[in-house]
Amino acid sequence: TVVVCLILPTTAPLVGMLMLGNLFRESGVVKQLMETASNALMYIVVILLGTSVGAATSAEAFLKLDTLKIVALGLIAFAFGTAGGVLLGKLMCKLTHGKINPLIGSAG
Repeated sequence: TVVVCLILPTTAPLVGMLMLGNLFRESGVVKQLMETASNALMYIVVILLGTSVGAATSAEAFLKLDTLKIVALGLIAFAFGTAGGVLLGKLMCKLTHGKINPLIGSAG
């Protein structure tokens, strides 16, 4: 953790939260704190991290054709992943004679 943070200091919050989550999970003593950290606190950290990266990025760097291509590829990948999950869910439903809900494939 220390080596990664020294090489890439911008990843320190993300790696720190990962290590904190591992500590909570392995200790097992603080169940309620672990549930809070895995839900609400993680959302707060993601929002703050996204806001800090967005605030540090200039408009010239963000509104480039390469950035829009990356966003479009992400949307296409998400659509193909969802469609593939639904199709495989339907296949599993047919193979098990209706014991599996076909929409489970789109759940992630």
